[in-house]
Amino acid sequence: MCLLVALFKQIPGYPLVVAANRDEFLERPAVPMAVLQDTGPRILGGRDELAGGTWLAVNEHGLIAALTNFPSPTRDPARRSRGELPIALASHRDAKTAAAAFAQAYRPADYNPAWILVGDRESLFYIDFTQG
Repeated sequence: MCLLVALFKQIPGYPLVVAANRDEFLERPAVPMAVLQDTGPRILGGRDELAGGTWLAVNEHGLIAALTNFPSPTRDPARRSRGELPIALASHRDAKTAAAAFAQAYRPADYNPAWILVGDRESLFYIDFTQG
């Protein structure tokens, strides 16, 4: 089970605190935190070695984007990798802009279902990406 916890404006001095795990498929190979994108905003995150994406990305401006899988009995391997979504969100300077651009550019039908969070020190957004 994947777990993602976010505390937004709950701890003085720490506007956003995030904790996450990735243990749904322990045999799935991954690389620990590394630079995922060095152009535009620099993005760090773990990298899934099968699909090449990530489950959690953070950029140089303090924006964080993360996803968890939506429990579904059917997974379509022909759909695009959900791991590209946190990277796409983290390519923006702030969470508000990222969420708005994401809503315009990405369709749930192109991906297997997921739940997504994107946040920074000013805003936190939950994206239900399960209606494909």
